[in-house]
Amino acid sequence: MPRHFPLVVGAVVLSLLAFPAAGHAAPARSFTFAGPSAERYEISGTAIASWSDGRTPAPQCTTALRECDDTLLDLRAAGTLTVTTRPAGATAVDVALELSTADATGRPRRPVTSSDRDEAAETVTAQVASGFHLVRIDVISGFGQLEAEVTFTPAAPDAEPPRRSNAAPVAVLKLPTTAKATTIRGIAGTAGDDRRVEKVQVAVLRRRGDACSAMRARGTFSRRRESCRAPRAYLAASGTRSWVLRLRRPLPPGRYVVFARAIDDAGVVQRPPSRRALRIT
Repeated sequence: MPRHFPLVVGAVVLSLLAFPAAGHAAPARSFTFAGPSAERYEISGTAIASWSDGRTPAPQCTTALRECDDTLLDLRAAGTLTVTTRPAGATAVDVALELSTADATGRPRRPVTSSDRDEAAETVTAQVASGFHLVRIDVISGFGQLEAEVTFTPAAPDAEPPRRSNAAPVAVLKLPTTAKATTIRGIAGTAGDDRRVEKVQVAVLRRRGDACSAMRARGTFSRRRESCRAPRAYLAASGTRSWVLRLRRPLPPGRYVVFARAIDDAGVVQRPPSRRALRIT
């Protein structure tokens, strides 16, 4: 069972912990937000993305690696939840930040929101109901000191419960950071929303120097160069809650940036899209 830290109003500084890899790793820590005042927790430690042989991510469960350093939040009231990461030293890491609902053991259930820009400074803010939520910080690349801050502001006692009717859907990429071309047959993931997810779109950009070229529907890459941060066009994936974009041909060796975005039945588009760096060897 996750250990609940004592409720403290203000800031609490903790060291990040490492847990052994398993099918479902227990969260490294658990915070309880009981209100009625705004509360904040601060977390700091060393973040690293490491590989055992240069090809496959090593299941070392170092700080901030996926399913190794998750934070479980027990929210006793509805309110506004904000999670921020930032570099804490001269070197920085590239991180992806995800927030999802969860069960009492820390197993994620439904995506709420995510942030995945090309840097260590990430922020997500969401109107949430009471219950368990999971914060996941996934290091994509780099090594350095990383800090995270979790802030929860309860809703006013007479306020209506938060409504997510206008919330954007969230597509989550399930993709390794390094792989062989023969092992990647498709780009897959999950998506969630308070409404019905209508479709998921994917863009695969291949890095060529400071620019990128986009993968076309037939699996080849355009000669036209574009920004690696914002795809000009997306391809339609199959499925919604669980989705996949099957590759027509193997990806050539190189560095890629993969984007995914969900669109719900009200036409609300996920912004920003989920992003993942990928290296094919």
